[in-house]
Amino acid sequence: MRLLIILFRSAPARLRNSIAVHRSSFFYGLGPLFSLGYTKGKSESTGGSIRENKSTSLSGGISFLGGVEWFPASSIGLVAEYESELAYRYGKSTNENENPDGEKTTRERRTKYLSLSSLSVKFGVSIYF
Repeated sequence: MRLLIILFRSAPARLRNSIAVHRSSFFYGLGPLFSLGYTKGKSESTGGSIRENKSTSLSGGISFLGGVEWFPASSIGLVAEYESELAYRYGKSTNENENPDGEKTTRERRTKYLSLSSLSVKFGVSIYF
């Protein structure tokens, strides 16, 4: 089986401190989102049939980030942040099967949709010198 995967993803966020409250700081960010993917695979069964799969994907949108940092001491911060994205996604996949008699069948599928996704919740510790 051969498999080729190419993925590219970019989602930089511009961070800003928005509100400073006693011993804590709230922050948020917003940035562009771009993703491009390509996969290709080929396999052969023991019966002699051959299957080839190809798929491409493209998405673009906005990435959101928000969080809080609490300072239990002047040089230590406990951080919690949440990230999500709003994106338009397009995908195309092609499946080609060839049986041992040489008969080929091809299926093509296209998808287009808008998605709102929760990506991650992160916790951390910051130490300032």
